[in-house]
Amino acid sequence: MKELPKYLAQFGERDIAILSQRLCEPVRELRVNVSEDGAAFLRISEGAKPKKFGLSEDEADGFCMAWLAFRGAQYEAQQAEITRLGQVREQAFTIARDCPAIIIKGQDVDVWDVELAEIGFSYAGLAYGPDELLKKVERAKQAYDDDAAIKKSVEKAFAIEAKIEGLAIEKHSTQAYYHVRFHDFERTWAIPENLLKAVKEIVSAYLEDLLAKHEDIHVIETTPKTTDQKAIWTVSHDGLESVQCIGMGEVLHTVEQFIAQKVTNN
Repeated sequence: MKELPKYLAQFGERDIAILSQRLCEPVRELRVNVSEDGAAFLRISEGAKPKKFGLSEDEADGFCMAWLAFRGAQYEAQQAEITRLGQVREQAFTIARDCPAIIIKGQDVDVWDVELAEIGFSYAGLAYGPDELLKKVERAKQAYDDDAAIKKSVEKAFAIEAKIEGLAIEKHSTQAYYHVRFHDFERTWAIPENLLKAVKEIVSAYLEDLLAKHEDIHVIETTPKTTDQKAIWTVSHDGLESVQCIGMGEVLHTVEQFIAQKVTNN
């Protein structure tokens, strides 16, 4: 029910109109008669019989205390929510400031549109309120980070191609797919996020094929890859000294050199 206009008026000493809506239809009024014995209420509604109910002195005191406490807690909760929403709004705009690709366009009071400029992405629908704004901005930031990670992995794939002779990566002319080929091994329809994996799998498959044909050549990972350094491999050949290699490109090159030496010696 819509809150009635408050007209605090006193008639005589004890009869008080708490809420009065007599200036418009329908007529409604709540009156209270207070005395040392308590409070007697009268509710008047157009089209209905007047209703009377009362509270004793203790009940009136208890009600007033409880009501004021409730209103105080309600006000504090409202202020806390206003503060929280302000913090949420600021968090969303801070993320956008730190990631210039995220564009927040204000459409109205507490209504925004979120765009991710660099990858041409706009979220369907508007963000109504700070909570929804933060969710859309966080999704945009995740999409931006994912896109950056994919681009970085594609760069790594082409860096491997540049180091290994015979390895070829071809991009589809119209679609975002890649074709990877290395000697008799190939991967087709590799999507960007899987390109680096496809390149490593092909190189590994080729290396495994070489080692299967030349069982006197051995490759052992002596130092696993960490966040700070690449893996270190030891390539050895029966009757020849071993060589330490960093990265699969060096491993493959060393294996091919050992094979070439075998051919020369034979």
